[in-house]
Parts: sequence; C-alpha cells; structure tokens
Amino acid sequence: MNARIHSNSGDYSLPTKNEITEQLKQIIRTDLKLGDVELNPNTKLAGGEFDLDSLDLLLVITSVERAFSIKIPNDQVGPEVFENLQTLTDFIASHCTEAPA
Repeated sequence: MNARIHSNSGDYSLPTKNEITEQLKQIIRTDLKLGDVELNPNTKLAGGEFDLDSLDLLLVITSVERAFSIKIPNDQVGPEVFENLQTLTDFIASHCTEAPA
C-alpha cells in the first residue's frame, strides 16, 4: 500500500516499526481519550485493560486506515490483529509495502 514518511530531502520512505508504534500510541490515546497513559508493545487491546468494544475498534481502525493509507479488511478485524500494540504494529508494517510510483 502507500504509507510513507516524507523526509527533508523530499524522499519518501516506509515507516519503521518504531514509527508505526509511536503513531499507534498517539492514535489510541486520542481515540480512546486515555491521556498520557503508558502504552508498550505488550499492552493488551482486546480482552485486556482497555478491552476495546466495537465502537472503540471502529474509531481506532478508521484512524489507522487514514494515518497509514491502508485498508483493514473486516475479516481481519479480530483478536489476532488487535491482541496488543505489537500485533497491530506488525499488521500495519506488513501492509505498508511500497510508495506509489
């Protein structure tokens, strides 16, 4: 797909997993109104402290799709992808493949 970061040199590059994780933290904090709560790669999203409900998932999915220019198919919205911050980061990284021509 076409998630990318614009550098000062004008080049586009794919986001690193660390960049994806940091952006995800911001999205989750904003969408779920969590403030400055600590989030780490093992932070449980589904069935954990935040136990995302369907509305929470919709908010996060919409923001993730917009931020990373990807589409999360309905059949992939589940505990495998949304288990924790790391599984969501890995999913996004695997869908951020190349910049458009």
